Amino acid sequence: MKLTLNKAWELCVDGQWKWIARQVRACIKEGIPYYIGNLKRQWCEKNGYSVELNCFFCEYKLQHPSERKENCPTCPAKKIDKTFYCMNTKYDFADEPLKFYAEIRKLNRKWLKAKS
Repeated sequence: MKLTLNKAWELCVDGQWKWIARQVRACIKEGIPYYIGNLKRQWCEKNGYSVELNCFFCEYKLQHPSERKENCPTCPAKKIDKTFYCMNTKYDFADEPLKFYAEIRKLNRKWLKAKS
């Protein structure tokens, strides 16, 4: 699947991570452990996607390589915030999934505003 920038944002924020955030909240409420890697994979399998690291931003980055040396230079989130890094300790996707979801939602709002 050729992934456009718009589709990467849509699938990541409005699809996969919205669902993951719901699952995480439910697990926290019930006191059930969760593993983000499994949740990402489950969403992709359930919705018929096979993408790099079960991440639509990583898949976009893979399809749009760069010669630049910094971490993930073509990640869609870096188009909005050049300092974005999914493993930033403030909002690490695996350790702080609800903070990560809040961060990409914030960036998505900026992305949508910039597009219009």
